[in-house]
Amino acid sequence: MFNKIRGMLKNKCKFHPLLILCVLIIAFVLNFYMIFTSQTLLFDPLFYFLIILIAYYYPRRGVPASVVIAVLYLAMVMVAPGEPADIVLTSIGHAGFFVIVGFVVSYLITHVPQEFVFYRMITEMIEQSRIKKIIIPSFTAIFTSVIFLLNFIALQAGHSIIFDPLFYFPIILIAYIYPRRGVPASAVIAVLYLVMVMVSPGKSADIVLTSIGHAGFFVIVGFVVSHLNTLFSRYGPIHERFAKIVEFSDNDAYIGGASDGTVTDWNNGAELLFGYKAYEIIGRPLSILLSPGRPDDISHLLEKIQEGAAFDQYEMEPMTKDRRRIHVSLSVSPIKNYQELVIGAIIRMHDITERKLREQVMKETEARQRAMITNISDVIAIIDVNRIMRYKSENIEKLFGWKAEDLVGRHFSQTIHTDDWEQIDRVFKKLLEEENISETVEFRYLMKDGSFHIIKLTAKNLVNDPNINGILVNYHDITERRLAEDTIKRANQKLNVLSQLTRKDLINQVVILNSYLELALDDAVGDGQVIRRIQDGKQAATKITEIVEFTKDYEDMGVKPSVWQNVKLTMLLGLSHMSLGNIQRIIETENLEIFADPLLEKVCQRLFENSVRHGDHVTRIRIRYEVIPGGVVIYFEDDGLGIPQEMKEQIFMRAAGTSSVMRSLLFVRDILEITGITIAERGEPGKGVRFEIFVPDGTWRFAGRVDDDSRQEAGREET
Repeated sequence: MFNKIRGMLKNKCKFHPLLILCVLIIAFVLNFYMIFTSQTLLFDPLFYFLIILIAYYYPRRGVPASVVIAVLYLAMVMVAPGEPADIVLTSIGHAGFFVIVGFVVSYLITHVPQEFVFYRMITEMIEQSRIKKIIIPSFTAIFTSVIFLLNFIALQAGHSIIFDPLFYFPIILIAYIYPRRGVPASAVIAVLYLVMVMVSPGKSADIVLTSIGHAGFFVIVGFVVSHLNTLFSRYGPIHERFAKIVEFSDNDAYIGGASDGTVTDWNNGAELLFGYKAYEIIGRPLSILLSPGRPDDISHLLEKIQEGAAFDQYEMEPMTKDRRRIHVSLSVSPIKNYQELVIGAIIRMHDITERKLREQVMKETEARQRAMITNISDVIAIIDVNRIMRYKSENIEKLFGWKAEDLVGRHFSQTIHTDDWEQIDRVFKKLLEEENISETVEFRYLMKDGSFHIIKLTAKNLVNDPNINGILVNYHDITERRLAEDTIKRANQKLNVLSQLTRKDLINQVVILNSYLELALDDAVGDGQVIRRIQDGKQAATKITEIVEFTKDYEDMGVKPSVWQNVKLTMLLGLSHMSLGNIQRIIETENLEIFADPLLEKVCQRLFENSVRHGDHVTRIRIRYEVIPGGVVIYFEDDGLGIPQEMKEQIFMRAAGTSSVMRSLLFVRDILEITGITIAERGEPGKGVRFEIFVPDGTWRFAGRVDDDSRQEAGREET
């Protein structure tokens, strides 16, 4: 019932002034009439009701209003003719009590949250067993007895006004400390008060009537205090618990703000977020957190606080103590008093700076990727498991003529040449059999203008990737490259034919020349000078033959695919084209195989020829190997003159003229480099050469066995 009445009074805001005005008129008119008709009865409880109404609905005007009412009340009593001294004295007491009531009610209404803490502190002190069980009951009983005695003496002495305000003190004390006994105790005191008045001789009717009014007000006060104390005891601990949770929360900043924008509360989270200590910020305006150039943030916030509107997920960019701008998401909940008037707000701020930075990075990344996809020379697409195109990059219009929306939603086969669809379908079936595998295929793609281009398609199965959920496809137009390759291939074929014909003709002419030289040599018997010239001619013809054979070998370099070759067997084949004479050969490569160009035999031949021609007094050639981290090294060593330090790199350099190239080992290096094999000379001058041929992992193996010491793995068995 009480809650319904209070809710009705709060909601009918226009009813407040009218109610106060009516009570004001009734209180003053009724009391003024009683005084000026020389009656001792005063209805002063009406003034308490008036003051409580004003302080409750207008807390900031509660104290000034109670002072004004007290002064008017005293003036009314003073100007009344023939008022006895006891009435004047009692009126002064009531006037003082008016101001006290106005102050207490106003303070409680405007400072309820703080009063919970004060209430808790007082309650904890009172809860001490000795105070609550012995001291307070004894004090209350003694004080109540003194009040009764004092009022009884006043009544016996014939005073018309008694000290009834003193009874409010024990009633309030009992109701506050023992809320469940507040109403019964106030009722007992009211009854005893009435009995005391009734049994007193010479009592007048107006005193009896006034006493009945006071007795009723005793019970009302006891009920109100008991009820409020019960509410405080019920909700006070809850408020304190939530207040501590908010105060010590480090995750979010909780800021209390008054309706004028002044900071009233500041928790640990706010201190961590902004860098201000509580004593540095409380009492200062919220605008201290304002970022330069963004005044609308605080203005909007203050407007919302003053309007009493709650809102959530509002983003702003405040400034920390070290002048660092941050991003926060804030929520505002208004704080209202019992009159539903906004007295402040609780502002919760959550730091979203990192989230904003991530969003900014994502936006920049997306923009960069979009720009890259738009400007690259490849088209990106996503095709689902049903061969339906779900995405096409925007650059498809520039490269293939189609707009992305023309193809999205259509079947993949509609842009593939009918003769190529079967192989594309096989590729897709293979892709769907296993996750995260890639396949590459070339086919003819239908352009917007109806022509077909040759496309190299690279596809990867990303069906289980939630961001793709399909086959990721890359289209690369290789039409121009294929045309260029075909053109070069045809040109090379023509050059090879021409080269073969030329070599054949040269060799035929050399054979004819040698025949003529043999005949000339027979005719020149006895003429030594002519014979020497003929022999020089035969040497030149032999040299021409060697050059022709060399050009054929150089032309064949890299043309045929590389193969696995046994090092020992290849050395012997290279040696078969020449004679070592008395030079001892030692080949210690066992069953080592390397992956090299088919001209590896020529490499071995050149190395042997180099030792025979330039080693001078070579008596022994040794070939061995050593496994090292990253590969294997093949050593080709002799005991000849060796190579001077300044010539070690020059022997692999390109020289002018075919003969110079033939004499250099550039041919050897070029053949080995086809499969990533390198060669260097690191012998000691005067003690022979030592060619070190390094074969990287993946291009060497042992045939027919696994050598644990050589660290051979399955990955090196094939390339």
